[in-house]
Amino acid sequence: GMLARSGTNFRDATPFFEKILAREPGNIAALLGKTELYEEAGLRRSALSVLEDGLRRSPHSVALLRASAHQFRLLGRITEAEEIERRYANLRFDDVTYLRSQIELAVARRDVPTGTRWVERLLELDPESFGSLEAAARAFRALGQRERAVATLQKRLDLAPDDTDALRSLAEMQGEDGKSDEQVKLLRRVLALRPQSKDVREYLEHMQPAKVRRDEAFALEKDALLALAKQPVPAGGFPRRTLRDLQVTTVYPNGLASRFHQVVFQPLTDEAAASSRQYAFAFQGGRDVVDLRVARVYRADGKVDEAVETGEGPSDNPALAMYSSTRMFYVQLPRLNVGDVVELRYRVEEVIARNDFGDTFSETAYLQSMEPVASADYVLITPKERKVQLRAPNLPGLTRSEREEGDVRIAQLQARDVAPLRGEPVMPPAAELAASVNVSSFGTWNEVGAWFWGLSKDQFDADDEVRKKALEITRGKTDELEKVRAVYDYVVQRTRYVALEFGIDGFRPRRCVQTLARGWGDCKDKATVIVTLLRELGIDANFVLIRTRLRGDASPDSPSYAFFDHAIAYVPKFDLFLDGTAEYTGMNELPAFDRQALGLIVKPGGEAKLVRLPVEGGQLVHAGVLGRPVQEEVE
Repeated sequence: GMLARSGTNFRDATPFFEKILAREPGNIAALLGKTELYEEAGLRRSALSVLEDGLRRSPHSVALLRASAHQFRLLGRITEAEEIERRYANLRFDDVTYLRSQIELAVARRDVPTGTRWVERLLELDPESFGSLEAAARAFRALGQRERAVATLQKRLDLAPDDTDALRSLAEMQGEDGKSDEQVKLLRRVLALRPQSKDVREYLEHMQPAKVRRDEAFALEKDALLALAKQPVPAGGFPRRTLRDLQVTTVYPNGLASRFHQVVFQPLTDEAAASSRQYAFAFQGGRDVVDLRVARVYRADGKVDEAVETGEGPSDNPALAMYSSTRMFYVQLPRLNVGDVVELRYRVEEVIARNDFGDTFSETAYLQSMEPVASADYVLITPKERKVQLRAPNLPGLTRSEREEGDVRIAQLQARDVAPLRGEPVMPPAAELAASVNVSSFGTWNEVGAWFWGLSKDQFDADDEVRKKALEITRGKTDELEKVRAVYDYVVQRTRYVALEFGIDGFRPRRCVQTLARGWGDCKDKATVIVTLLRELGIDANFVLIRTRLRGDASPDSPSYAFFDHAIAYVPKFDLFLDGTAEYTGMNELPAFDRQALGLIVKPGGEAKLVRLPVEGGQLVHAGVLGRPVQEEVE
C-alpha cells in the first residue's frame, strides 16, 4: 500500500489499505494512509471520520491523536483540536516540536502564564539545544519578560561564545533598552568573528557617523579632483584621461576582503563622451555585495549631476559554453560633454559566511592602462599579525609607504602622471605590459602547490567505473605511449567542453567520477580525468595550472593562485603536456595559447614546480627516439 501510495497514481493504494483494515481494523499505518488519501482528495470530514474511528479503537495512539488535531484545525474546530492536543501532550510530553507550536500559539494570544509554562517545560526538557534556547528567548521577549530573554541568550553564549546569531539578538535587545554602549560592544564582537558582516558594519557606522571609514578616507574630494582636471592634457591625442584611480583593499583575518574604488575620468573628445556614458565593473554574484557610494558628473559651469540608473547582468559567454558567477554592475551616466569630470566611488564587499579558499588571499591590481593616468594609488590594509606579500611594479616615480594604525598595517603605493600603454599591431595582452601590483598570502610556489593539492586531492579518486573505463579505452594496447594517446583522444573527443564556474568550482576541479559520468567538463575537469585515468593505468601523471598567453606573460616571483586561468595534464615519463580542450591539435602539439606559457606542475602531496611550457607538446622518449628537451624550469 505504501509503495502504491508513493506512485504517480496515489489512489492505487486504496484497495491495499481497505484489505489491511478489513483484517486488522486498528492498523495505525493503514488508518493514516487512508486519511492522507481522503485529505488529498479534499474529503477532510471523511478523513476525520477515519481518525475518530481509529481513536475509539486505540485511544492512546499518539500518531492518531496528532493527525486528528491537525484535521480539526483544518476544519476550523479549534476547541476540539485543543482538547486532542492536550491528550497528545499528556502522552508525548517530550515532543519538542509540539512544545514550540504551543509557545507560538500562546505568544500570538498574548497569554503570558500559558506561554511561560510552555517555555519552562521546553527548557526543562531540552536545556542545551540552540533551537530551544532561541525559541525561549524569542518567546520571553515577545511576552515582555526581557530579563529572562537576556538570561536565556546569555546561557546560549555560555555554551557557544562565538554564536554570532545570539550576539546579534542580545545586541538588539540592549539597543531597545537604551544600553547603546553594551550594544556596540556586542556588535564589535560580531564583527571580530564575522568581519564580512556588511550590515553590522554599516549599523555601527550609523550609530557613530562622525568617523569616516578608514578605506574611504583615501579618496580625493571635489576640489582636489577639479584641480587635477585643470592640468594640461597629455600630448598624444588620447580620447580620454583618468584623473584618479584608487583601490583600497582591506583583508580580514579569515582571508575575505572588501574593496573600495574611486575612479575619476574626463572625456576629451565627443566620441569618448558618448561612449563613456556607461561604466561597468565585475563582481562575484553570491559572494560579493556592491555598494555604489557616489556617481556624479561635474560640469564646466559648476553644475553637478548624478547617475541616471544602475543595473547588473551576467558575464557569461554561451558561444564558448562558459558560465560563471561573475556578474557585471553597470552605472548609466547622464549625457556627457567634452571636459566633464566623472567621479565614481563604489565598494565590493565579500559577505559569504566563510572563505572557500581557506584563509588565503591573492589579487592583482593595475596602475596603468591604455590612457593617461594623473593619479594612481593602491592601498592594502591587513591585520598586523597577517603575513601578506605585496610586490610593486617597476614604474617610474612610484612611491611606497607603510605604517601601522592600531591593529592593522597599511601599505600604500602612489604613482603620478602614469604614461599610457600605446597600442601596436600584434602586441601582447595589456595585462602583460601594464604596471601591476601583485598581492598574495603565499610566499613560495610550493605553498601554492600544497594549498591546491589540499583543495583538490579528493577529486582524483577513482571508483570501479573509472577503472573499468580506463581498461576499456586502452584495450589491446601494450605500449604506454599508445595508452596515453588513447586516454587523451577519449577525453578530447568524448568529453564535451562546458564551463560552469560558480563559486569554488571556478577553481577546484570536479571529481573524475562525476565528469566521466556526465560526459562534460571544463579544462580543469578534463585535466583531472586525464590524470586519474593514467594513474589507474600505472602511468605517472600530474595536474598543471597554466597562465595562458591570452592573459599575457607575468613575473614568476609572485606566487599566487590568482595567477592562472587554465589547466592541463603532464606525463613526466614522456615530458608530455596534454591539453584536454585542444580539439584541433594533436597530442604532440600544444594550442597557441599554451605555447611558452607559465605553468605550475602540482605533484601528489603538493610538491610544485614552476615551468615554462614548450612550443610543441613535449619531449618524446620512446622506441629509441630521443627528442630535444623543450621544458625549462623557471628559476
